[in-house]
Amino acid sequence: MMKLLEFRITNFRSIVDTGWSRFSPDGTTVFVGQNESGKTSILEALAKSLSPSNIDENDVRHGSPLPEIHLRMSMSAEEYDEGFELSFEDYQSEQIAVVRRYLQEKNWTFTLRCYWSPPPKPGESYVGRFSLDDSALGRLLEESALPQAGASPDEAAADETQTKTAKTETALTVENLGRHLYQEAPLSVLFQSDRALLPDKIDIGPDFTLKGEGASGLKLSEGSRSRSQRPHESRSALKKQFSQARQSAYH
Repeated sequence: MMKLLEFRITNFRSIVDTGWSRFSPDGTTVFVGQNESGKTSILEALAKSLSPSNIDENDVRHGSPLPEIHLRMSMSAEEYDEGFELSFEDYQSEQIAVVRRYLQEKNWTFTLRCYWSPPPKPGESYVGRFSLDDSALGRLLEESALPQAGASPDEAAADETQTKTAKTETALTVENLGRHLYQEAPLSVLFQSDRALLPDKIDIGPDFTLKGEGASGLKLSEGSRSRSQRPHESRSALKKQFSQARQSAYH
């Protein structure tokens, strides 16, 4: 299972820059601080980066760039091979090999950048986006990319086989790589402590409504992701459904 290691939040509500902060390796992280010190803002930011719930004007600092959340994560080689090789089948094979070698050298650790673009039109929502925050890998992907449509005649003629391959395979970038990695990121539910008891189990109905003890205290927008404590098979099925909803919510 992919693990969260560290986070950094900038320009979200009262937060200017948290700097890099670590999650506890034992799986339980506690935020301690005075009232109005930003604890809730941190939880809100993490929840919005790990679910397709969008930011709004209340999340944006006046006169500052739009919020960004950086999440440092890790996974195993087995998780990469089982979870990503198939999802990368439409991309250029040489680039896929570059990504695997690079992540292996980094001990399967990477940083996901979650950010937003301004609303396309007045009254519309901000647009959530994802990217792998790694300029070195970005350069390697550019260098290993095969010629695409519109390349110069010399480039296109350099290797006829490669050119034919490039027409049927998409170039891999840190942006679409980030979107694939995000699909496997941990799931998030924001618990409202002032409105309900913490439940031992969260049941999610087929219409994505929350049921059971404490359900009223869980903030889960339509189409967002949640971790179920049911058996692995049920959790996998729910994750697939939420991933489809997330793809439609984010570009």
